[in-house]
Amino acid sequence: MTEKVSTIDVRQRIGDLLNRVALRHDEFVIERKGKPLAALVPIERLEQMRRFARRHALELLEKQKQSTVSEEQALEIALENPRLARRLVLVNALGLGRPKPQMAQMAYGLVTVPHVGEAVMRFTRSALRWAPPRTIRRVAGRFAGSSSDLEKVMDDDYLHNLREMYETPDFHNAYLSTVRSLIHPRALLGGQHDVSQRLSELKMPVQLIWGADDPLFPVAHATRAHALIPDCKLAVIEGAGHTPQAERPDEFNRLLNDFLSA
Repeated sequence: MTEKVSTIDVRQRIGDLLNRVALRHDEFVIERKGKPLAALVPIERLEQMRRFARRHALELLEKQKQSTVSEEQALEIALENPRLARRLVLVNALGLGRPKPQMAQMAYGLVTVPHVGEAVMRFTRSALRWAPPRTIRRVAGRFAGSSSDLEKVMDDDYLHNLREMYETPDFHNAYLSTVRSLIHPRALLGGQHDVSQRLSELKMPVQLIWGADDPLFPVAHATRAHALIPDCKLAVIEGAGHTPQAERPDEFNRLLNDFLSA
């Protein structure tokens, strides 16, 4: 049985409440001024909730085996289930401050409109089939804020992988979900995706890798996070925008390998 009790009730009846939890497996939601504050539950119930949280995290990781776990999902796992995360790497990550969309990135607003976003994704898939590589590189570079040699960064293999990715329906769904959550007004104002106030809870080693020219998530986000996370390293890659792993792969891989092998 679950019962609501006030903080005053707890102070006055703590012995009785604990006995009921231990002997009858009752559960109590402790309220202050009518708002839930804490709970008294049997230890078995607590372990059950922990097992459920671990299973949920593992199922998420299992689903992501063939792709990258998003920064938001990685942060969620690290904050809610720290035992499952021995190390954490964040790359130009959402969730560390208010995004700074420039004019080029404001076009993302189109894909937040139901049906319009799906049409944009289909058009992009088609354009990747017939557009000249030079045009594809120029458009992609503008959106990523890349100041690199685009022909080197986005070589033929990169464009092949890009076309292959856009041919996958699951990518369309994942991309639209991510951008729509990002462009949501609360997200633009640093709403539900900003977890800066919880960064001090991260106890595992954290590596931040940031493209210096990212137009959407500026280096200031990484600098602030670096100051808030207890065990944290920050590496800023010059000449890279929002995708340093593609724009400066050698430097990115060296930083990643050094961190993971330390």
